[in-house]
Amino acid sequence: MPKIEILSKSEQDLFNAPSVFTSDEQLKYFTLTPELLSWIKEIDGVTNKVCFILLFGYSKACLRFYQPAQFYDHDIKYVCQSYKFDTRKISLKKYNQRTFNYHKQIIRKQINLYRFDKNEKNLFLESINDRVHRHYSPKQIFLEVFEILKKKRIEIPGYNYFSLNITQRIIDYEKKLFQLVEFFLIQEHKNVLDEIIKSHEDDYSKVSQLKNISHSKRPKEIKENVSDFKLIGKIYQKIKPLFQELNLHTDTIKHYATWVKKASLFQINQ
Repeated sequence: MPKIEILSKSEQDLFNAPSVFTSDEQLKYFTLTPELLSWIKEIDGVTNKVCFILLFGYSKACLRFYQPAQFYDHDIKYVCQSYKFDTRKISLKKYNQRTFNYHKQIIRKQINLYRFDKNEKNLFLESINDRVHRHYSPKQIFLEVFEILKKKRIEIPGYNYFSLNITQRIIDYEKKLFQLVEFFLIQEHKNVLDEIIKSHEDDYSKVSQLKNISHSKRPKEIKENVSDFKLIGKIYQKIKPLFQELNLHTDTIKHYATWVKKASLFQINQ
C-alpha cells in the first residue's frame, strides 16, 4: 500500500510552510519579551539576531520550527526595520545548524513548547492507533492528532511524518485483522456467513431481509421483527468467538454495518 496522500499538494505546501502574517500579526509574533530583548543584544552577528527573531515568531504562531530557507523576505525586511538592523548584512547561509539548535532550545523554554521526543512520539502514535481502530478517515485522523499536539503544546512534525505514520498504522491494523480472521475463522463460521449471503432465485438473501426493521405496530410485522431478531441472535452466538478475537471498536462495527446496509448483495458477496 503506497503512502496515503491525506492533503492535496497545495495543502501540503501550506501546512509545511510558515504562516503568512498580516502587519498586525508581524507586530504580535515578532515582538520580543523584555528578557529576550536583553538577551539578544549578546548574540553575535546580525544574521543570528534576525534569524532568532524570525524563528521565535514562526514557532510562537505555528508550534514548529522552520529552516532559514523558508523564511519570508517580507518578514526579514520587517524585522530589520523594527529592530534597526542592516539588511545588507543578512546572509541566511551563515546561520549554522549548531546555532539553529541552540536557538530552538531557548525558544522552547520561552513559549512552553515540548520537544517532539520519545514520550511525545508515543502519544502521537497512540492517538493515531486509537482513531485507526475506530475506522476514522485518514484526514480525520490527521486533523484530530494535529489538534491534540497543538492543545498539549507539543512541537508539530511535518506533513510527511503524519502521512507515513498514519499509512503504516492503517496497514498494520488491517493486516492484524486479516491474520485474526484467517486464524480464528473455522468452518462453522464460514457455513453461517455463507448461508446469510446465499442468493436465491429471486435474488433474495437473509442479509437483505435483515437490513431493514419494520416500525409498523401490526401484529404480523411485529412477529416478523421478533423472528429476525431471533435469527440475528442465533447467528451472533455462533460467530461470537470470532468477534471477541477481532475486538472491533464500536465505531468500526458501525462503519461496516452502515456499509453492509447500503451495499448490494453482489458487493457483499465480493
